[in-house]
Amino acid sequence: MKVNLLVCLLFSQMAFAQPTLYGQMLPVDTPQLTPGKVATRAININVPRPLFIVGDDALSHRWLAAYSSQLKKMNAVGMIVNVRTPQGLQRFSRYPLQTYPIQGHDLINTFSLSHYPVLIHDGKITQIIK
Repeated sequence: MKVNLLVCLLFSQMAFAQPTLYGQMLPVDTPQLTPGKVATRAININVPRPLFIVGDDALSHRWLAAYSSQLKKMNAVGMIVNVRTPQGLQRFSRYPLQTYPIQGHDLINTFSLSHYPVLIHDGKITQIIK
C-alpha cells in the first residue's frame, strides 16, 4: 500500500510543486537498485500513468537521451532512485521530463526490481521503448 500512496502523491498536480524542495531530498540512495540489464516482462500491476525509474549514472543518462522524446509523448513520470548531489539532480534538467528523486525501496518489492533504467507501462516492465 505504501507505493499506492506514493504513486498517488507523485501523480497529483500539486506534488513537489516547488523545485527548491528537490535539493532538500538529497542524497537519494537505493543500493538494492543498480544500473543493469532488465528483460521485458509482464506484471499484474497497473500504474495510473507510465512510470520510469532511473539513477544518476551513465546507463540511465544514455537511456534517457535515447528515449526522452517517447517518454515525453506518453506523459511518463520518472523516479530517480540514486542521486547524491545537487549537480547530479541538475543533470536531469536536460531532458524535457517530469522527474522526482525518491527512495526506491518500495519499488523494489512492488515491481520485483533489482536494476534500472526501466519503463513500467501497459502491464509490463521494459528497457526498450517502441
